[in-house]
This record gives sequence, C-alpha cells and structure tokens, in this order.
Amino acid sequence: MEGDAERRVERRDGAPAVNRDKLISDLTGDEGIKLCAYDDASGSYIRPGSRLGGHPTIGIGRALDTQGITAAEAQWLLDNDIDRVAAELAPCTWYAGQSDVRQNVLLNMCFNLGLAGLLQFHDLIEYLGDGRYELAAKAMEASIWYRQVGARAARLANEMRSGQYAT
Repeated sequence: MEGDAERRVERRDGAPAVNRDKLISDLTGDEGIKLCAYDDASGSYIRPGSRLGGHPTIGIGRALDTQGITAAEAQWLLDNDIDRVAAELAPCTWYAGQSDVRQNVLLNMCFNLGLAGLLQFHDLIEYLGDGRYELAAKAMEASIWYRQVGARAARLANEMRSGQYAT
C-alpha cells in the first residue's frame, strides 16, 4: 500500500535514503516526549525558582525555554530537527559514504550531541573514513557520552559495529 511506505531522509549522492521511520522511532524512544519544559540534566519539570543543571527542554529532546506544546507539535519539531541534522551532516564525507544503518547512528548521535559535540569524536570520524567499524564502535564505547547515555549508546555502538539495525 502507498500509505505503508517508509519515509526516507533525502540523499544528495544518489545512495539509498535513510530509514526515517526507524530514526523517528529511535529518537522518540531515546529522548522521550515531554509536553512541558524540563531540565534535560535531571528530567525534572521546570517550576518557578527551579535551578537548572542542564538546558530547558521540551517535546522530544528540543532545548528551549517556552511553555508546553502539543504532541503533534512535538512530532512536527522532531521531523524538522531531523531535516536540520541531516542537512548539517550532508557535507561531511565521513557521513555521506556510510550505509543507511550507520547514517542513522550518526544522525541519532548528532541529534543528541549537536554537530559540535559529534565533531569531538575525532577517532570515530577517522575510523569511519577508513571503514574500520569495529574501531569506530570502540571509540563510541570509550567516550563519556557512552557512559552517560547508557542503553541508547550501547545500541548505537552495536549498530555501528554490525551495520544492522537492532531488533
């Protein structure tokens, strides 16, 4: 059926498109969804006089300091954020040449860390450029990010290593 087709992140280089539905599922599960502003460091809702340990965040991992949004708006923001992250990564040669699965890993990491944060993974980027995926996964596992993010990071490292989506 036409309505059952997966939505894909457009690619400029003619390679297969990224599995957008999988990425949306992963990011929603990883980031969670909150319809009121919360402190992303503690997960606590922001109340008058709250002391923040992180960023005021809303929706599905969206850092901002406004009032709540609807579930539909959160999905709309996520869709737009994926487009933004994909556009940020598109010029990176170490991203563009990767498989669908490995691009989703990098999109997920960039969504979580921001491009500046992802660019701090110097060894990962070097190993990706050489196709050394076992070492790329080990570089992910050796990071502070890996220890902070937990199951999400473990899943992404395994997907980077194997080139297969986790089931």
